[in-house]
Formats: sequence, C-alpha cells, structure tokens
Amino acid sequence: MDWCTCLRERLAAKGIRLTTVLFALLLFAGEINGQIIGEIFSRSEGEAKFGAVTMRATMESRILLNEAKSRPYLMFGIAGGVVVVADKERKIVYPEGFELQNEKVMMIYSRERIEELLLRGGEEIVYAEQREKAFTLRCGEFILEVGTPCPPYCLE
Repeated sequence: MDWCTCLRERLAAKGIRLTTVLFALLLFAGEINGQIIGEIFSRSEGEAKFGAVTMRATMESRILLNEAKSRPYLMFGIAGGVVVVADKERKIVYPEGFELQNEKVMMIYSRERIEELLLRGGEEIVYAEQREKAFTLRCGEFILEVGTPCPPYCLE
C-alpha cells in the first residue's frame, strides 16, 4: 500500500477527505509564499492606536488602484506635500518625475491590502497620513497600517 492510499484510509476513518486536506494546504502555502503586508482598522480604532495626524496628502483612489494592479507591493511616503508611491525597488511610480532620496523611509504594503482598503473605503480620495505614532493610508472610514519600513526592511 502506498503512502497516499494509507493517508486516505486514515483520514477517511476520521471522516476527512484527502482533497479537503490538500486544498487547505494549498491555501496556507499561498499566503506563506506571497507575504501580505498591512492591516486594516476602522478609522476610530486607527486614530486611537496611531495618534493624531501631523501631516496629510491626498491622491485619487483610481490612480492608486491602477498602480497597485500591476505590482505585488507598493511603498508610500509624503514629501513636499504630495503622496509619493514607489515600487518594491524604490522606483517612483507616482508622481511622475519625482526623485526619491535614499534615506527617505517609505512604508510598504501589499497589493491585497491596498485593494481591500479602497474597496472597503469606497471613496474617490485616499489620504496618506503621517501620525504621531505611524504612517497610515486612509480611505473613507478605514485605515491601513502595520506596514514595513524601507529602509531598513526593504524587499528584495
């Protein structure tokens, strides 16, 4: 008897189908390999956790959605009163022609969380907000935080 048949029989004895187990393993493997960065909070919870806004800049949601569609990760910052968006290699994607200084810390978020924020927020404008304790993105009544700072933790 091969290992697959043996495993199938043991699982069947417990009322579990092998296809169910394999499907669950595939789901978990996808999340491990494609790291999801960021966490979404309600606006009130985010404001309580991360403090008051000290600096804010805006960007159209549709522009951000277009940039996120073709990239697994984006990083964000505020410079000169505008939202700065770069890809995972720190190449600027918005605004066009902006030059990013190497020491400028940007916050990395994954495409899945950015899209979720825009969907849940449902507004035409996204706010990049430097707060007392963190950098956040806000759309409507939702805040995206728990990003990864680059530098020092840049993606490779």
